[in-house]
This record gives sequence, C-alpha cells and structure tokens, in this order.
Amino acid sequence: MEKPLILLPLLIPIILAFWIYFITPYTIKNNKLIYRTGFLRGEIDTSAIVEIIQGKTLRIGIITALSKIGLIIKFNAHDEVYIAAENNKEMISDVLKLNPDIRISGSYLTVSDE
Repeated sequence: MEKPLILLPLLIPIILAFWIYFITPYTIKNNKLIYRTGFLRGEIDTSAIVEIIQGKTLRIGIITALSKIGLIIKFNAHDEVYIAAENNKEMISDVLKLNPDIRISGSYLTVSDE
C-alpha cells in the first residue's frame, strides 16, 4: 500500500466503537454512581436519583452504552443518563441499598420479584 493514511479516517470510528463497547465501567463508590465510556465520564450522587427505568432506550441525552437492554437513570430535576451494566438487576439492587426511595419502573421484573 502506497498511502496507508487514507485508511485512518476509516479506523477512527471503528476504534471509537470498540472503546465504547469494551471499556465501559460503572462503579458505585462513596455513594456515587460513576460511569465512564469513551470520552464521556461522570458521577451521580445516589441521593439525587429519583427513578430507574428498565426496558426502554434513551433516544437523546447522555447515552453511555450501545446496548438496547439498559437502564435510564433519572436524577436531579431533569437529568437522565442511559447505562447498561453487565447485570442490571444487581446494579439496581446496589443503588437501592444506598437510596431505597428510588422509584423502579419499566417492563422488566423489579428486584423484589425474582
């Protein structure tokens, strides 16, 4: 190949997709839900979470996951973020331990229905 730089614009979206798909940790530390995916990073105080919606996909807003099976986390007055943990029920359970006042809605079974 004489001009390998021509392939560079094609590789950037592929690398970004792999970065988001394979390196997307969600952790709970010091009463905060911390998310990191690609260039998006943030933390949500668990006391600010008012609702977790299961079984829906966020179309606009902060989307930190490529999966269609995720959670919409509503916090503060009008903020929301879409995450897809490895185990959504476990994530909900862990957050509910820190803030039992969170409303759970959506089409999946709630944590207590297992």
